[in-house]
Amino acid sequence: MPRLGLNDMDDDEDVVMESDDAYAQISNALADWGDDSTSKRALSEATESLRKKSVFSKAGFVRPTFSPNAHPGSSPGGRGASRLQKFTVGGEDGGEGSGNIVSGGEDMIVAAGFAGSLTSSALVAPVDEVEKSCCALGHEALRDLLAFSKNRAPEDDGAANSNFFDALARAANCRGDEGRAERNVWTLMEKLCEEGVDNLLNVRPEEYEESTPLDAIVSDVCSTPSEVIIECVNNDRLLRRRQIILEWLESCAEEDIVFYDPNAKSRNGRAAMWPQTMKNGGGRFHVDLEELKGLDGEDEAELLSSVFMMIRAGKLQDACALCAKAGQPWRAASISGSMPMGSNVDEIGNDSGSFFGNPKFALWRRTCWKLGRACAGKKKLNQNNKNGRLDKSAYEAAIYATLGNDFETMRNSPVLNGGFYDHLWVHFRCMVERATDECTFAHSRRRREVGVKYPFAGAGGGAGGKRAEDEQLAETGALANIDEGYTVDSFRSEEAQILWNRAVSALILAEGQVSSFISTALRGEGGGLGGGWLRFAAHFVAFFKVIGKGEQGQGGGQGANAFDEEDACEILKNYIAFLVDNKQVELVATYCSLLPETACVTTYAQTLMVVEDFEERKRMFGRGMDLFPELMEEILVLTVERIRDSEEFEDARKMKSLEYLCIDPAYRLEGLVQANNLLRMLLLQGKIESCKLLVVKYWPADSVSVIRELIEGNEEGRGERLEESGESVIWEHESLVAVIIAHTKFDLWREIVTKVEEDERRLAEGSLIGGGGVGLNKVEMEIFEKSKERERKEKLDRERKGVEDAAGDALVALQVVLQYSGGFLFMNDDEISEDEVRGAEIASLRKGLIPTVVNLIAYLLCVMGAFFEKEEGGGKEKARGQYQQIVDLATTLTDERYKIMDCLRSEDAAAILEKVAEAQVNVLRCVEK
Repeated sequence: MPRLGLNDMDDDEDVVMESDDAYAQISNALADWGDDSTSKRALSEATESLRKKSVFSKAGFVRPTFSPNAHPGSSPGGRGASRLQKFTVGGEDGGEGSGNIVSGGEDMIVAAGFAGSLTSSALVAPVDEVEKSCCALGHEALRDLLAFSKNRAPEDDGAANSNFFDALARAANCRGDEGRAERNVWTLMEKLCEEGVDNLLNVRPEEYEESTPLDAIVSDVCSTPSEVIIECVNNDRLLRRRQIILEWLESCAEEDIVFYDPNAKSRNGRAAMWPQTMKNGGGRFHVDLEELKGLDGEDEAELLSSVFMMIRAGKLQDACALCAKAGQPWRAASISGSMPMGSNVDEIGNDSGSFFGNPKFALWRRTCWKLGRACAGKKKLNQNNKNGRLDKSAYEAAIYATLGNDFETMRNSPVLNGGFYDHLWVHFRCMVERATDECTFAHSRRRREVGVKYPFAGAGGGAGGKRAEDEQLAETGALANIDEGYTVDSFRSEEAQILWNRAVSALILAEGQVSSFISTALRGEGGGLGGGWLRFAAHFVAFFKVIGKGEQGQGGGQGANAFDEEDACEILKNYIAFLVDNKQVELVATYCSLLPETACVTTYAQTLMVVEDFEERKRMFGRGMDLFPELMEEILVLTVERIRDSEEFEDARKMKSLEYLCIDPAYRLEGLVQANNLLRMLLLQGKIESCKLLVVKYWPADSVSVIRELIEGNEEGRGERLEESGESVIWEHESLVAVIIAHTKFDLWREIVTKVEEDERRLAEGSLIGGGGVGLNKVEMEIFEKSKERERKEKLDRERKGVEDAAGDALVALQVVLQYSGGFLFMNDDEISEDEVRGAEIASLRKGLIPTVVNLIAYLLCVMGAFFEKEEGGGKEKARGQYQQIVDLATTLTDERYKIMDCLRSEDAAAILEKVAEAQVNVLRCVEK
């Protein structure tokens, strides 16, 4: 460490200060803190502690707590707390604003020891389970936000948004280190939203109506410097936004803190400062020693590394406590002067007349600057010890450059490894500190002007304070030209292209950059980065859509909203596809509800296509009804149509899709329409067996009665539609079912008659006579054979009767189709024009089915005629009746009521006439002579 001006201890171990040294300047500044003896006693005790080589016991150095009412969006001593965060007009921990460091450094270190606490036990689960857990948490967060948005009060927006971001951060945290970057982005959005959603999209949101001009703030000489800074931050939205980003950057560094434990066993009791160096020096020591003996140098580097990491994480108070615990209260004193002076208040909010903070803040700032520059000039700055740490001078340079707001030294420090977050932290800390310095120093100048007649306690430190203020502003003048754009653009490392870092950059820049980021990430490599990116992007755009800031051009033009609607839809659809692939279809409805209606319909229909279990289909239907009930009918119809038209699905899968339209009776009419469409398709393909399966197994038999009840009930919103189309759909369905029934009964008859004819053939050949009668004599055998023959004939008679009955049923069913009232599936020109596709299919069915039915009738009657001719006694008469029906068929075909002839081609008509002629001959042949 550079020479601080603390001389070697004399024989009486008295500490002597040199007034021209940096440490003497700090001591003089500390000696004037407040107008009572509290701060002087603190310095005295610190010096005594140093002399005795012990840690703080009671009154440490002044560090006021922070009143949450003084700084919106913060909490007392919360993570990422910075100098601005801890300003107050009243103390909490140390009586009337004494604000002492918590006594007992060990307790403070334990309280601060939360590094790595965000590591989730979910990492022990398989990767796919982790992904599912993340998706479920994200969905829960979005669902809660949607529920809140329906009945929200404006004053509750902040809490709802915060809960949303917090839940997503926890979801990202399930992925451990891989999710840390995503979690950081959600945390940044949460912090920015604490000041209003516009803070996410605009660097300079609209000013508060109650904002006060800066000149009026700094001219209030009755306010303390800390109060002035709070007022400036609250009235300068750009500064406040930068402060929020700084606090976030500090909170992100908390997990990286490696806590130094002076009492660790490995240190062999070296809780005091430099024990080996002091032992070799005979009990005398000097804080300006360049070389430390033994392990003291490594310990010092480790200690200073932890101190800097705490400062980097915004935990200066913890850093001071650590220094004190490690036996270096003088170092705690040197780094604890960042608090400008403020006035304490009592329990009821009245000014107590006492003060806290550093009245010579500018002098302290300049001293830290010089110390940082001096340390940065050491030759060992970039050297590593055997433990891989830099030399202690590197950490000292980083510590004091940070406290002195030395931008160049901080930026070039080897301690800051050049990472993206460190780069941002350096720039934002310097910008914020420069702005607050301007505010504080302007107020000090005004106080000095008035203080000629009315002196203020600690009014800037006199002439020395003015000189220090001028020097500091001059040295940091270049910081006035640094802004968000320069900060992001000046980071040239490849790390800047990491997707999560690009998201951070977009949020920092705002003003249209969010839209650009979403678009480029989507169109570029973003779509292939898997679930983590897709989940983030989907919830990112979902948040803006829910709060009404989703599409550009709505409510403020470029920059007022987050992204292009086309990009948002693409992202949501990609994430939905990921959920489907990840077998989490139950989450899809929530995200579909954020899509435009057309996209919602097509996307949710696409999702429903992969669901096969009926119970799960009902749950998916219920979720859709909860979120977009007005679209569900269209979605279900599209789902069924897509499955029906897909070549990758088998007929059974297509028929089972009709379940969707049977869940709610209100959609049964649409279900019947789709059932008819599928039946027409299958009939045109000649798949009669599939049609039978559809009617018997997959389509409810009570559908027609349910639809008629709906028509009679004339439900609101549906009655008109049902009344217009219901009867037509029912008519078509009954016609198609009639064909299927006719084919079914015809096939049954053919199966029976074939079996009976086979049995008759075998009986005639004698092969139907079975064995038996073993051991019987001749007479007994004759009796046995006659008995068996009688049984066979009785059985054949029963079978022939079954054939006759089956033929009658089949004939009736076929004639129902042929003699359908108004013509089977006949549609006039007006009906065809309403739905040309349906009309064309029905016309094709008529031309294919009617000739087939005619041929089936002719075939059945001809076979039955021959069948009856074999009967003895009356068989000829029955046969003639069958042949006569074939002859009479010609009359039916030409009947205009049935509109059959327009379905017959010339070759069909010729074949039918030939069958009629043959039947006429058979009629004459069967007439009894």
